[in-house]
Amino acid sequence: MGVTAGQRASVSAVVADADTAISAGSGDVPVLATPRLLALAEAAAVAAIAPHLAPGMTSVGTSASLEHRRASPVGAEVVVEAELTEVDGRLG
Repeated sequence: MGVTAGQRASVSAVVADADTAISAGSGDVPVLATPRLLALAEAAAVAAIAPHLAPGMTSVGTSASLEHRRASPVGAEVVVEAELTEVDGRLG
């Protein structure tokens, strides 16, 4: 099938103490840290395309657009969605 624009995936996680802004050093409140949110988004991006890559192939992101919609306290479930919007061919 190959990698094509429009491929999507989502990942979910329950916020733990290790995921908070306090733990990440990115803030002083016990809510999901934006760096942790970005890591979840990258996991969703990998999940969207990995099944479509040939063995031994990989992909890297060059841009991220992140919308952190609300504060998520410890114990909250978050769902992160990713969509491949462009394929720029083999660059390396």
